[in-house]
Amino acid sequence: MKKKLFSILTLLLLSVSLLTGCVDKELQNVINAYANISSETIKGYTQTVKITQGDFSYESYSKQVEFNGASYKITENTTVLNEIGASERVTTTREVSYIDNGCLIKEVEGVLTNTGSATTDFKGRVNLRAEYFSSYSITSEDNKKVFTADIVSSSFSSFANSSVSGVNTMNITINLTNNKVNSSILKITKADGTEVVIEFTVTGRISNFAVPAYN
Repeated sequence: MKKKLFSILTLLLLSVSLLTGCVDKELQNVINAYANISSETIKGYTQTVKITQGDFSYESYSKQVEFNGASYKITENTTVLNEIGASERVTTTREVSYIDNGCLIKEVEGVLTNTGSATTDFKGRVNLRAEYFSSYSITSEDNKKVFTADIVSSSFSSFANSSVSGVNTMNITINLTNNKVNSSILKITKADGTEVVIEFTVTGRISNFAVPAYN
């Protein structure tokens, strides 16, 4: 009887071990796919930052990176809240720059100018590591996967790759097709109730822009 009980327990432990190993492998696949995002694997991306304060929402920042097969075009919009009493609630500024032949081309005193060497490094991504998750799940259907995770509060800064304070919750959702990242959504809820949503979407197609003449 003891031998039979021991065998059953052994099988149960083995089943749990195999299941855990399977989940860990799926998680590692997601982490690897996210780490693999680079100029070698995608053509560009869009990134937006949306802030909600009470019943008021606005897009505080957006960035679009396009690739035409040789050069990059970068369009950035930055929105700030105006002082109380201003005619407009927000003010938005727009900047367009290029990376051409490894050089950053941007407007300087109204003239497109070569400002020095530059690379497309796809900034703004989080530090995706298993030890930063308080919980996570991976759902699959056909060739699509959805990864979601809640972040441990003590790891907020490490996960976000920047100093974080006054934050209550942080979670991320990553959508994949054929084990390649399509998009990610990072949601942050601050202690004062403000919600920040940072969305990153991969672009897989070539754009048809032309780099203007520059100095």
